[in-house]
Amino acid sequence: TQKPPRLRPPRALRRGKMEEADALGPAEGASALSAEHSSTSRRVLEYFAESTIRDSARHSPAPLEKTSDSPEKHSPQSGRLPTMPYICSMLQDGFKFFKPCRELRPYVRYYWAFKSSERLNALTFPIGCPQIIFHRKSPLRIPELGISQPRLAVSGQVNFPAHLCSEGDLEMVVAVFQPNAMKIFLHLPVFLLHNQEVSGHDLGNNELETLAEKITDCEDASQCVAMTEQWLLAQMANAKTPQIECDIKRTTAAMRQLFAMPETPVAELASMACLGKKQFERLFRNMVGANPKEYARIVRFQKSLKHLQHYPGNGINLAQLAYRCGYADQSHLVREFKQFSGQTPLSLLKTGQPYSDLFTQPV
Repeated sequence: TQKPPRLRPPRALRRGKMEEADALGPAEGASALSAEHSSTSRRVLEYFAESTIRDSARHSPAPLEKTSDSPEKHSPQSGRLPTMPYICSMLQDGFKFFKPCRELRPYVRYYWAFKSSERLNALTFPIGCPQIIFHRKSPLRIPELGISQPRLAVSGQVNFPAHLCSEGDLEMVVAVFQPNAMKIFLHLPVFLLHNQEVSGHDLGNNELETLAEKITDCEDASQCVAMTEQWLLAQMANAKTPQIECDIKRTTAAMRQLFAMPETPVAELASMACLGKKQFERLFRNMVGANPKEYARIVRFQKSLKHLQHYPGNGINLAQLAYRCGYADQSHLVREFKQFSGQTPLSLLKTGQPYSDLFTQPV
């Protein structure tokens, strides 16, 4: 059995070697991180440049016709969530949640909007879902990475905790996708976004950039969500093919099994998808943005948060919690919990109310 990879601090993740990260000073570390993000942007641009060259040799596709699936009359229903992992409790009143239209529900979990003039310093955990983030005002800063989010940010799968900081004047709209659905809308291998906050302006999608401009100028969160849905439906109509639908079904079946039993071996997941082990790992990484073993660790962590979320008082049995969530033993639970949250389960219960994003549907 392969030992799960040890989670390095974010700066070490960016550099690739712990020794190099430890040797860097604060200024050098920030420069190295900036260079890494520039490298990621170049990789994304190179991917689209190659795609453009390949596509230019083919006949141009026919323009899309307007269909009856247009969400012009769609009015998303908003709701509120009692607890939220991203923002401290005194700012939770600024959240609004929106349900996607029926056509998008297999691919989009929900949308949320947040507005606040208060200073913010909140700890976030890996949630297992990619996101597109539209900042209407000042972007959030991530101290662990030494960067600020782009005004139009695309966030892939992450495997480390991070803080979100703001000096106030914060207003944002976020689309949270199903774990394996981002590829349909962005038309690129999702693993390029792993542990990254990529600027949407580097993706070469003119329609997405136009959408970001419209959201910046729009004052109503419901209208921002409606415009986002129009763009998503147009992208989906252009991208859905029999092959992509088959890939979605295969990875969805594997993820359902992981949600029920995170300890399921990769070979068994591959068998469920009717693929060889290597084929399945490539497909899963391409669609979800992380390899199956790493994603199973995130699912275990989120499942432990779900159980802690519903625990009455302090009567917690860590051994029983480890068994329910698919960990080998109590020490395995505590070790991975600290890697993904920076705290032990007991310390998290003392400092705040746990919340599992992956296993909770706010709308």
